[in-house]
Amino acid sequence: MISFKKFSLSFKFIISIILVIILIIFVPITFSRYQTISSSNALVDIAFYIISSSMQTENLVMKEIGPDDNSYVYTFSVSNFKDNQRLETKAKYNIVIKTTTNIPFTYKLYKENGTKLEDISQGEKIEQDEDGMYFRTIETNEYEFGFTKDETDLYRLYITYPNDYNTYEYQNILENISITIDSKQVLKDD
Repeated sequence: MISFKKFSLSFKFIISIILVIILIIFVPITFSRYQTISSSNALVDIAFYIISSSMQTENLVMKEIGPDDNSYVYTFSVSNFKDNQRLETKAKYNIVIKTTTNIPFTYKLYKENGTKLEDISQGEKIEQDEDGMYFRTIETNEYEFGFTKDETDLYRLYITYPNDYNTYEYQNILENISITIDSKQVLKDD
């Protein structure tokens, strides 16, 4: 016959093993769930570098944007240098922001001039492509960089998602926003 003392010890041992197995199974899931949340204190979301005449496009990654009457602000910069390289001639560039029209966002583009913000949006165009998809395009005037010193222009894109659209119809809909910098060399003082 099994003694009560041996039975109690073996029961405690089995329960301990089961608890360790449960901890091994569930702790990594819980731990990884907390690791997926991240935040950034970066001052610039996207950086563009104009070192030669070219066109550069980046997609803006929006994190957890939802209906809210406050604007979400995304900052990007355009520079005439990168690392130890700088433009060798003057260059002009303009900015084109192209978005899908899946979600009723409103956009405002500002250029930082010291402590002031200048609204540089030249209006919006909504056009349909050959596949029937509608795109919104926002363009700016041309801006110029010299080649004698390092220069950086800072921009802020304000995106507003009005609270009036807080309905289930807009859940799980994607909006693509691409920012294109089109630069070209200035041959003369034009």
